[in-house]
Amino acid sequence: MHPSDPDPGAAATGLRWLSRDYADLRAGWDGLAFDVLIVGSGYGGAMAAAELAGRQVTEDGVTRPVRVCLLERGNEYAPGMFASSLQELPPHLRVHRGGQDKTFGPLDALLDVRVGPDVCTLVGNGLGGGSLVNAGVMEKPRLEDCQRLPQVLREQLTDAYLEQVKARLGATTGLDAHPRVPTGGLAKTQALRRLAQPGAAEFRPAAITVQVAADPSDPDVPPCTLCGDCMTGCNVGAKKSLDTTLLREAWRKGAQIYVGGSVLRVRRSGVKDARWSVATVFTDESLRHRHQPLEILAHRVILAAGTLGSTEILLRSRSPQLALPAKLGEHFSCNGDNLVAVHEGPEPVHTTTEESEPLRERRVGPTITSVLELPGRLLQEFAVPAPLKRLFEETVTTARLLDDLGRPPRSSRTGPGGCDSFAVDADAMERTLLLGVIGHDESCGRLQLPRRVRGDDSRQAEGRLQVVWPELRHSQLLDGGIEATRSLVEQARGRGASVLPNPLWRLLPRDMEFLVQGERGPVLTVHPLGGCPMGASPDEGVVDDRGRVFDPDARAGAAPVHEGLVVLDGSIIPASLGANPALTIAAVAQRAARLLAADWGWVAAGAPL
Repeated sequence: MHPSDPDPGAAATGLRWLSRDYADLRAGWDGLAFDVLIVGSGYGGAMAAAELAGRQVTEDGVTRPVRVCLLERGNEYAPGMFASSLQELPPHLRVHRGGQDKTFGPLDALLDVRVGPDVCTLVGNGLGGGSLVNAGVMEKPRLEDCQRLPQVLREQLTDAYLEQVKARLGATTGLDAHPRVPTGGLAKTQALRRLAQPGAAEFRPAAITVQVAADPSDPDVPPCTLCGDCMTGCNVGAKKSLDTTLLREAWRKGAQIYVGGSVLRVRRSGVKDARWSVATVFTDESLRHRHQPLEILAHRVILAAGTLGSTEILLRSRSPQLALPAKLGEHFSCNGDNLVAVHEGPEPVHTTTEESEPLRERRVGPTITSVLELPGRLLQEFAVPAPLKRLFEETVTTARLLDDLGRPPRSSRTGPGGCDSFAVDADAMERTLLLGVIGHDESCGRLQLPRRVRGDDSRQAEGRLQVVWPELRHSQLLDGGIEATRSLVEQARGRGASVLPNPLWRLLPRDMEFLVQGERGPVLTVHPLGGCPMGASPDEGVVDDRGRVFDPDARAGAAPVHEGLVVLDGSIIPASLGANPALTIAAVAQRAARLLAADWGWVAAGAPL
């Protein structure tokens, strides 16, 4: 961090670590089963922990607190621990290459990248899950487009209910009240507003979980400095990530939170007083090799390890003793995600800045500040973290060069100094707006484990799930999102700016794709959904509307679920939502946790027993 940057400790005098290390869990394990073990700390896991911690249960006439344990495979972070430069980024990066089934980088790294031929995913790995590195946008789902969601959810996820969850997560639309935001908004916000078309593309501020002004009731979260580094982790501490909201609430209610431990599989325990046994290992590779897995007992298990994590755990857990629905691994969705760069527009948009510029002097803004709503999709402007500025510039410049192959020749880009016409043009990049497209896709991808390698150590079989969906690369829905953006830009700006799709996916313009025989690369998503989709029965899904895992071998007349085995995260969303999914995941988890608590006889402390 820059010497003049704010001292996170000075602003957050009440800062406390919420977690203990997984090694402490192993050392202190007494064999006593937890009432519930929650695996993962994203929007589903954090909400479940906040709802269930602090409740009481009565057994044999004795009332006691519910024992809640949450296990996160990543680390806990405090402001100042995130990468502030490109040089500092590699230790925070874990990359798994699906085709070769190889993982590079620390297994407990903050940024978890899965590279495959059809889909590349980027998810967060740490206490707070994706909230540590996402934009914190709390957008309501397009329920009218989500026919695969159970009817009861489409009825109960009302605007009023979603607003209550949004407030609980700390979302605000008041960024314009920030003292350093100019009248009319930040440069990139104004650029998106200028693309608005009455009746066709409606502009509005985004509801984001960022601290806009000092809050005496919450001194642990200082105001945003507009640094733009949300996606690599907030070193200011101004992001209301889940470790500052729901997880802190759970911790204060008595939940035991551990970090640095990964789950391999779950199985029936065979123990009278505990239904489930959960195989856990150190996330750290060297420690994992030196220690045998620890079996943790729990009466109930809530898998909330994210779309990739929870699906993988269940796939590894499937056995003759634990029958799981045939739909496991199905209905994977990228949520219609895509990236578009509007390059060399008419006005500066200040998408990013130099990593050497002090955090308090920047005026980039949070990652996303506004939304443009089109029929069937959303556009949102992006900030690029300073550590990724060079990567952003080189990628866009290369994409523009390739895009020029499909254009008539135009004047030379050589500057007055005779510099390389294909080099990064700093002025053009200052006028380049990065847009995120969110909409719908066919939601028919499949999640699969790689074929087991002979002699493979089972303790390494984690974080290796592969996405199989070759048809997605030529999806008409994704192409439609690019063309809708292009049309919008041309209507608002004329044909001056270049509209550049993500070159990882579409390397060449459509009329030049014959040069690569029509081949395309993988689609990038930061909102993976599905894999354990909700359904009405074991034939239609993996879980019900409360996240309870179906048992396809259940006896006639018995409940068709595995008692005490639950999934609550993005993996249970059965199709694209047409919006950022965080709010929906949190809302579904809150509803499910309250219903499950009632089913299990767990009551809030102080409530009548």
